[in-house]
Amino acid sequence: MPRKKQPTKPPVATNLDDANEHISTLWDRLNDLEDRLNQNSRNSSRPPSSNGPGASSSAPAKKPTGRKRGAQSGHKGSKRMLADTVDETRTYYPDDTCACGGAIAISDSPYRRHQVFDIPSQAFSVVEHQLHQGQCCQCSKTVKATLPDNVNQGQMGNNLLAYVAMQSGQFHQSISKIQQQLEQNFSLSFSRGAISEAQGRVSAVLTPAYQDIKETMHNEAVVHCDETRHQRGNENRWMWQVCTAELSCFMTHFSRGAWAAK
Repeated sequence: MPRKKQPTKPPVATNLDDANEHISTLWDRLNDLEDRLNQNSRNSSRPPSSNGPGASSSAPAKKPTGRKRGAQSGHKGSKRMLADTVDETRTYYPDDTCACGGAIAISDSPYRRHQVFDIPSQAFSVVEHQLHQGQCCQCSKTVKATLPDNVNQGQMGNNLLAYVAMQSGQFHQSISKIQQQLEQNFSLSFSRGAISEAQGRVSAVLTPAYQDIKETMHNEAVVHCDETRHQRGNENRWMWQVCTAELSCFMTHFSRGAWAAK
């Protein structure tokens, strides 16, 4: 027979601070369990077979509006505007003789402009910085040139650093995915360590701006906040967002309590 699981002993608080900490931990645990209990196939990735009795696995049917599919009458269409600057222009002319045998007077301006956008096969540049050294004719001391302050010490330029940060932060790509993108899209080969280091460099550059935004949030009279579950490995975290009309600040925290927002 299976062994009966022994009940877990409740935590013991020796002072008020310990008690508040236990309450906060248990409160987060309660909210976590309630969230799991309320999950179904419509608000999570769970399969429909996991729905409880009486739960519907399909979305409620929409009431017919009586309108036809597609764009409605009076809908203002949209189209891509022609680019003002082009890299290459190719001109085409009709035959100079009509099918009837008459000569054709060709107009000076085109009757139609057709632009095709494409991505270059290799879109990166390499700048080599050569540092020279010299020797003093009097004391024989070796003097070496140094890189200017505006030159990155690493092998990634500013645009490439921004691309790595955007793929990681905005599009949530892993280091392996970013490594594959650089190889496939730009024929650039960088190690996982170099990509990770690039993320850290961008993070360090953005830290002062992030701290300024947080300080602004603290000084606002009214802010809006929300949190959502954020899985990190096998542990639960919560992604907090605090925003005003002009700014938005994100923070990953191990608690969803009000004190975390504060």
